[in-house]
Amino acid sequence: AALHLNLAAAALELGEPDAAQTHYTAAQSIGEQARLPDLLWRAYAGLGQLDDAHRALQQVTPFRAGCGPGEIMTVFGR
Repeated sequence: AALHLNLAAAALELGEPDAAQTHYTAAQSIGEQARLPDLLWRAYAGLGQLDDAHRALQQVTPFRAGCGPGEIMTVFGR
């Protein structure tokens, strides 16, 4: 799932939103199957599913989230 999240970010940087969507969807599928809420919330956010992202993020401890400075605030627009 992490690989697909990184590939989605790279695709966005290269101006390829369709490829990013494909990778976010793959990360979502893997995150759901493997029960990885720390990665799943990012996949949901990338797909614009912010309610699902918020629910997944609530299952993650701050330590496990491994977020960069301001990552959560940036995603949720606050």
